[in-house]
Amino acid sequence: VKLEWAHPNDRLDHYIITRNGEQIAKVKFGNYVFYDETGKPGQLYRYAVLAQSTSKGNVINSESLSAKATYPYLPRVYSPMAAALPDSNAVKLSWEYNVSRIEGYIIQRNGIRVDTVQQQTGQSSFTYFDRYGLPGQRNQYTITPYFTLENGPVNGVPALASAIYPKLKAPQQLVGIPKEGEDKVNLLWEYEFDNIDGFIVYRNGDEISRVNNATRFYEDDLGLPGVNYTYSVVAYAIRSRSVYTSNQASVTERFP
Repeated sequence: VKLEWAHPNDRLDHYIITRNGEQIAKVKFGNYVFYDETGKPGQLYRYAVLAQSTSKGNVINSESLSAKATYPYLPRVYSPMAAALPDSNAVKLSWEYNVSRIEGYIIQRNGIRVDTVQQQTGQSSFTYFDRYGLPGQRNQYTITPYFTLENGPVNGVPALASAIYPKLKAPQQLVGIPKEGEDKVNLLWEYEFDNIDGFIVYRNGDEISRVNNATRFYEDDLGLPGVNYTYSVVAYAIRSRSVYTSNQASVTERFP
């Protein structure tokens, strides 16, 4: 809240600023503007300004001049955007903000709080990567600035952005290695992300195993000798009680 006043007297020491009867500042004579940066958004305040001088050790106060104002809410962040990153299993959020007092930003996805981004001194551009959205579905995001008063956090006005979360990226470079004399086929693949629950392995379209997200290997020792099998591997993630899968990576090998 900006307070501004005028005064013709040049024999003063300073001005006293009060808010709802409590002193919040002392402004040196010659300055006629004060910014209240400590109020609570939505709160109606009565401000008063009085001149004060000292003469022969006595403090002399003028009558006060008062005005009312409702403390403003934090505005929305600027330029909120959400962009799908198919090669990263993620959605990138970005926004701008340069309002003082901010401690951070609350990130929500589809109405559920998922994280907090902290404000850094001097920072005005921000990014956040959501790696756990619902693949193939439009996810709604809100970005809400906040700061904390003595009685708890104060949230600003949320800004909205949305994006279709990309389908999970498929496993890469799947190879099958028949192990002659050991009656098995070893499967190996690569995957660069850890924001999944694991991998599902298929033989000729039938699921034969699930392995965790740290595993890039499976050993099939239950095939029939001399039979050609098509092996497939998909990445999967369980989110909101549903299972989401990637496209398949496949390879055909003859069982030894």
